[in-house]
Amino acid sequence: IKEYNFKYQPKIVVFIVPTNSLADELLDDFKNLFEDSGYIIFDSIKNLETINEKSIFIGTQEKYYNLIQFYDKIDLFVIDEAYKLTDPIKGSREVILNRSLIDTLESSEKIILLMPLVNSISGLENLNFEILKSDYAPVAKSFKSIKNLEKKIFENIYENKKTNLIYFSSPLYLEKFYLKNLKDIKRQIGLSNDWIKRVEEDFHPDWLPILALKSGIGIHYGPMPKFIQKKVIELFKKNKIQNILATSSIIEGVNTPTKNIFIANSKDVLGKNDLVKFKNLIGRAGRLGEHKVGEIYYREKDQEKFDKANVPY
Repeated sequence: IKEYNFKYQPKIVVFIVPTNSLADELLDDFKNLFEDSGYIIFDSIKNLETINEKSIFIGTQEKYYNLIQFYDKIDLFVIDEAYKLTDPIKGSREVILNRSLIDTLESSEKIILLMPLVNSISGLENLNFEILKSDYAPVAKSFKSIKNLEKKIFENIYENKKTNLIYFSSPLYLEKFYLKNLKDIKRQIGLSNDWIKRVEEDFHPDWLPILALKSGIGIHYGPMPKFIQKKVIELFKKNKIQNILATSSIIEGVNTPTKNIFIANSKDVLGKNDLVKFKNLIGRAGRLGEHKVGEIYYREKDQEKFDKANVPY
């Protein structure tokens, strides 16, 4: 998408992503790359005239659908994680995503649907989409089954030499693991006193995510404020913290490459219906130009589940 923008300079671009966290990251990225080229890059605006100048919208389907009536023509329309168009309808999100595509078909010069693990598409034959497949991965993956995974996780976090992302199926299990294994680890990471004070006043000094972060360990799960999630990711990317304990909130959120990934428990990530989630998770292991090989660790008892999940594209 970035290369297409550089080469062809499409005037009006719409880029739909599944989460606000991902939108925030892409907004910063696209502003750094394209603001000097005269683009206005936004997820919500006050002045509607900016849409029809030279603009890139990046945001969720809900935010786009609030603006759709103001788009006469779109030069490049992109949906990330487009497999969600086929999700069972459980609420308004699925409906709005489908309406966003359907109601934009006639006004779009070029449409790109991005999705993993798809070999064929049905229902769009009359639109003449060209399917481009790629198995390209910029870094290698190494998979290791561990008998005592908790011990291995503790050792890596205690050594604090490599970046580690530890995946849990729920906030409850994450918190239990932290309290049992990691609560006595203490490190200074240079958080500003003003930031800490703000969080402690708004929540509580003994709230586990802030206790962990002050000790040098990040926590990222759904039931926490967005600004704290962003702070955890920011510190991790800058190598000010080496470890994040996370649930699926991080999988469809932001780009968080790491040297090691530990799958602390297999529920919701190694099941037969969770292949996309699994690939999204292990895709974070390794960092181009820094870690040539990403390590993925899982429990020895989960080997059969892992073999079924770790299939080629």
